[in-house]
Amino acid sequence: MWRCISFLGTGSGAPQSGGWRAETGNKIGAIGGSLFGALAAIGGILASLGKGRRFCMALCLVFMTIGGLSLVLGIAALFASQPYAVWFPSLLIGGILLLVGGILYPVLRKVYLDHELHTIAAAG
Repeated sequence: MWRCISFLGTGSGAPQSGGWRAETGNKIGAIGGSLFGALAAIGGILASLGKGRRFCMALCLVFMTIGGLSLVLGIAALFASQPYAVWFPSLLIGGILLLVGGILYPVLRKVYLDHELHTIAAAG
């Protein structure tokens, strides 16, 4: 596993062959944050309308899975003495995705259950 992490950069903070600079970490964080934020916004709109249950629930599970993997990668990079620009974006994105997905999963279940009960009550 450490060998897999070693391509991310060197412990000295200076990029060498296969390493990355702070700008690369910034780009990963910006693109990842924007992508996951846009998907979460779409999921929130669908959930508020009572539509797209399968998509929203799967999205939460995907967020938690990617978040957990990113968190493990960030911790491994931290313990491998990688520079800040390598481990911080992974830890930040992973922590946020795992936390948001874990908190919103039961909330979304309740929202969709309430929508379903409201639809049943209105029909009967």
